[in-house]
Amino acid sequence: MLLPTLPPLPLDISFYDQELLEKIAAETGFSKEFIEEAAEYSTAKNSPLFNLVMNRSLHGRTEPFHADTIYFAQARITKNLAERESCVIVGRCGDYILRDNSGCLHIFSYSDTDDRAKRILERYGENEKPIQKRVADKDTWRQL
Repeated sequence: MLLPTLPPLPLDISFYDQELLEKIAAETGFSKEFIEEAAEYSTAKNSPLFNLVMNRSLHGRTEPFHADTIYFAQARITKNLAERESCVIVGRCGDYILRDNSGCLHIFSYSDTDDRAKRILERYGENEKPIQKRVADKDTWRQL
């Protein structure tokens, strides 16, 4: 016997995806496009921790790097949202930023390689790097 399909129940929970990006852009002064591009081409070597340790310590730099500014703004905004309300935060290192928050439910969604390649091309367009390499790079970056 099949059970009837019920309409989804409204949960009144805020959903932050592009809205989070807009908040980060407003706080940092960077454009949404710049922030998205920075995320697309990030690697472990461009992480805030790597920049802090290598570039500042070894080269005596004290000014913030773009990656630092973006990451610390998104961390502040994400933590503030999680403290204020129940919400869904899509990406933007939300799982890492809120890793010590016991009230969080972390969900990892994925799709096959062909679908991910198609999405990368639709969202970011072509560039000199082969699409399969871009997918593999994103997988590596997300595992850190």
